[in-house]
This record gives sequence, structure tokens and C-alpha cells, in this order.
Amino acid sequence: MSSNPIFPDKNQDAEELAALYALDVLEIEERDQVRQAIADSDDFAQTVSDLSDAAAAIAYDLPSIPMSDTLKGRLFQRIAQDTVNADSELYRLLRLSIDELKKKSETVTWKPMSGNTADAYTATLETDEVHQKVALFVKANHGGHFPMHIHDSGETLLMLTGDLIIDGLTYTAGDRIDSTEKSIHQPETLNGCLVLCISSLNDALI
Repeated sequence: MSSNPIFPDKNQDAEELAALYALDVLEIEERDQVRQAIADSDDFAQTVSDLSDAAAAIAYDLPSIPMSDTLKGRLFQRIAQDTVNADSELYRLLRLSIDELKKKSETVTWKPMSGNTADAYTATLETDEVHQKVALFVKANHGGHFPMHIHDSGETLLMLTGDLIIDGLTYTAGDRIDSTEKSIHQPETLNGCLVLCISSLNDALI
């Protein structure tokens, strides 16, 4: 199995870039690239708008902030990846409240997930054939491991209840986890969980 709007606390790079744009410390070419990202993603546009409002409340000017080419490249690589992912309409589901998503999880058809020890189930919420994406719920009734799998084009998880451990980090309700293209992991839960997952239709178990 990929809070704040489109860039969660776990992925601070692109949010930092949005903040630098809001503070007007980017060069012209970089600002143009951010403007394009704003046009491509309503979520990112809202992030920039919120940060711009906060910057406007500052009563003094900030000096220019030098930034290395390496850092700039890393920031723009992150923002490019997230705005491409956001092309799918399925990402609008991340704007819903946890309570709304939990209610939706009560209206879907659940089926057992194969290849796991967590007594886990999945239920498809929506599919996007154009972008080859699927939004689904995953739940585990008790502790255990989920199947190891590889992400064809990245994955976004939104924790609704319980706990989930990925690469040694523990996530709980409200956390968002983004996994990159071709990454591999085997999530684990200690006490069970309910998760919204937006991923590729072409992900594969290992």
C-alpha cells in the first residue's frame, strides 16, 4: 500500500517549496514552475493560498534565502510527482473528513485479502480507468502483516482508524503515507486498522 492538503507532514519537501513561493523568495523560472503546479492541482493551490495568507500577516520583510541547486532539484522532483498523481479525480477523496470516509466504508462490499496474516479485507470505492488508479478501503481486524507488494505508480494511504507500521514508522488516524513509484513494502498493524488507499490498478504482490 501512498494530510494537510496534498503534501503531508511526512513529505515536507514540497510544502517547503510552497512556503518559499508564498514568501516570494524563488527565482522567476522557479516561480513559473510552481504556478504551473498550482494550475494543475487544486489541493496544491490551496496549500499555497493558505501559506500566502500567513506570510501576508508577517509585519516585516524577510531577506532572500539562498538555496542549493541540489535542494531545488529535490523539491521540484517531489512537486512534479505529486501533481502528476493528483491528475486522477480519485485524489478528491482525500479532502473528505475521516468521519465521511468511515461512513463510506460501511456502504461498500468487502472481500478477504489474500496472502496476509492480519485477517484483512479490501473493498473497492471507486476506479479511474483513464489514470489506471483505484480507491479502496483496507481493514484488518487484529494485528498482523499485509502482503508485500510493489507500487506500479506510487500509492497514497490515509489512516482512518487503528495503527499501521511501514518501514519502522507507526502511523495512526489522520496520517497520510505516500509511497513512490516502484517502491516495495510490507505494512504491519499491531491492533488492526481501517485505511483509505489510492493506488495503481497494476500494483503486484511479491
